[in-house]
Amino acid sequence: MIKSIKKTMSNRALLGIPLGIAIGQVMAIISSLIMGDGVFFTVHYSLIEQFGNEINAVIIQTILNAFLGVTFASLSVIWEIDEWSLTKQSGIYFTFTAIVFLPISYFSGWIPPNLFGFISYFTLFVCVFIMNWIVGYFVWKKRVDAINRKINE
Repeated sequence: MIKSIKKTMSNRALLGIPLGIAIGQVMAIISSLIMGDGVFFTVHYSLIEQFGNEINAVIIQTILNAFLGVTFASLSVIWEIDEWSLTKQSGIYFTFTAIVFLPISYFSGWIPPNLFGFISYFTLFVCVFIMNWIVGYFVWKKRVDAINRKINE
């Protein structure tokens, strides 16, 4: 079973690389539409300052987005470990994704560098996690109910 989980995680991690990069690019476009006044903001200015120029900052952000994709995609295997309770799955998935996501967000300049900024961003992370969890719960509940109906017929 462990070997199967590791293989699944590896396969998903490879898929997570382009997905993380694509999601990061879409988020940059959305952010630019919201704040940009017609200007495309590829990266946060603090990342440009930290790495000396825009291309270096874009490369670093692309690597970080790929790493986020790897993290979220590979950890999705947690939801398939039937021996674990939903509470354990949720807690472990939340903990590991937060451990990776929040420092990368801070490093990338997505979190204002103060306590209020961190608390606000963490609160947003928790809210998004809860919304995704609820949607996923009801999607799977509907699937299980459909399977149970077929079994009972």
